Amino acid sequence: MSRMLLVVVVLGCVLAGAAYADDIDDAVKLAASDSDAAIEKLAAIIAAARDAKDNARRHRAHVALGNVRMGRGEPYAALEHFEARIEISGNKPEDRIAYADALRAVAKKNIQGGGMGRNIQPFLRDALDVVKGLQLGRAIAGEQAQGIALPPGLRAPLVHIVAECRYLLGELDAALAALDEAGIDEQPAVGGLPDDYLPTLRSLRGHIRYGLKQYAGAAADWASVKNLVGAASAYDAARMPEKSMPIYAELLRQAPHDAGLLARAMAGARFTGSQATLLETLNGIDAPAGPAGVPLLRARAQLLEVANRPADALGVLRDAAARDPKDDRALVDVARLIVVTGDKASEDVWDAAAAAYAEALTRRPTSEGAALGLSFVARRDFGRLWQVWQDARVAARLLRVQRAIVAADPEDALALGDLGNIHRVLGQPDESLEAYNRARAANPFDPGVESDAGLALSGAGHADKALAAYERSLELDPSHLAGRQNAARAQWLAGDDSAAETHLGAAIRTARAIGRSPDTYRFLLDRIWRTRQNPKFR
Repeated sequence: MSRMLLVVVVLGCVLAGAAYADDIDDAVKLAASDSDAAIEKLAAIIAAARDAKDNARRHRAHVALGNVRMGRGEPYAALEHFEARIEISGNKPEDRIAYADALRAVAKKNIQGGGMGRNIQPFLRDALDVVKGLQLGRAIAGEQAQGIALPPGLRAPLVHIVAECRYLLGELDAALAALDEAGIDEQPAVGGLPDDYLPTLRSLRGHIRYGLKQYAGAAADWASVKNLVGAASAYDAARMPEKSMPIYAELLRQAPHDAGLLARAMAGARFTGSQATLLETLNGIDAPAGPAGVPLLRARAQLLEVANRPADALGVLRDAAARDPKDDRALVDVARLIVVTGDKASEDVWDAAAAAYAEALTRRPTSEGAALGLSFVARRDFGRLWQVWQDARVAARLLRVQRAIVAADPEDALALGDLGNIHRVLGQPDESLEAYNRARAANPFDPGVESDAGLALSGAGHADKALAAYERSLELDPSHLAGRQNAARAQWLAGDDSAAETHLGAAIRTARAIGRSPDTYRFLLDRIWRTRQNPKFR
């Protein structure tokens, strides 16, 4: 072969190699805009390289395709390409590390999907097996190497893989030992790991130390990577409020509107018993204007309550409630503290509390706190109607409260039934029946509504309609004791003693079956028997 021909062949091979490299690079660039096309192109390159027995080109294409798959969040699909890299290269450390990284990614993806145990352990164990024999620490002159020594750029991902796999397996001591062996506190200038990897590794060490209950060490690690919230939480766990509270104070000065941060600070203060310190901090921070200031004010109010200063807490909560017309929680607390700080014998106190609860429920009809508060006031006032029968103020408040509950959920059959009961007890049969009819429409299968409606009809002088309502309640539930009692009384007053005795006999049997006292029904039955002897008892 002439010298000129040899030059042409060599140059052709070089140009062909460059062209091959370019088409792989082109496919990788294509992945940014059309990953499906890039995957198809790289798969074709791999097939062609396999046929041509061009292992170098096949290796590069597998590297590229594995990386594209990983970038798409498809570690399962990437595994075969990383495994092929090892086969082609003959177990080069960089290929083993890449394969282990893909195995770890599969395990973490399973964790994100809710899988644990056998779903992740095989992948983590395989990842550790793949990199077994690679040296975590740096090579030190004069010392015998324990495994294959690696440059810092390869050691860093290796250390991360090994430590995190051990951590995810629950082998915390081994995970910490791996990071210690790697010397993650050493400076790059003396052979330590690259600067850009250290925050990740120190953050991981913080999690490991926290799991080992080395809370102060975890806090130091997280503080070193500017995870100040994590550092404060770890100092809380270590019961070191002298360390955590200054961190919370600084963070809250920067973000006084951050409700999540406030919740963490409050939890830490409760755990460490440092509420007074946190209160002093919050008192020194101006609440942001408008709704943004509400979380801070509510936190301040909670701490004032802990300090046994409910009156001061009430003033702060009134400020919070006025700042956000959509917030119900501050108003619920206002109502509660009105009762706590006021004279419970004063109707003014209960009027004010009921008004605050009602406004909170108007702001958010699904507010559980407001609904429970109004229900408490309603139960109290309903019970007091029998004690203060002539007190129109109690009756008016009771109606306002129950109407507010119904307004929040007009289809609530129980609330409508309670409204009917209130009108009935107040001697307002028309309003009572209207409420019961609405309750029937909302739930046509409630025997209690039918029985209560019968009482309202009876009070309005409609004895026949009342008896029909009682009978409907028993059709819905033959074991309904109130329906039995009311039907028996109606039959007795109508002069049908036999029907009344039948209802009362059924009521006595039902009461015994469910463990209730039958004395009420026995007493009425005794009256029926007595009226047979002397009609004046009817």
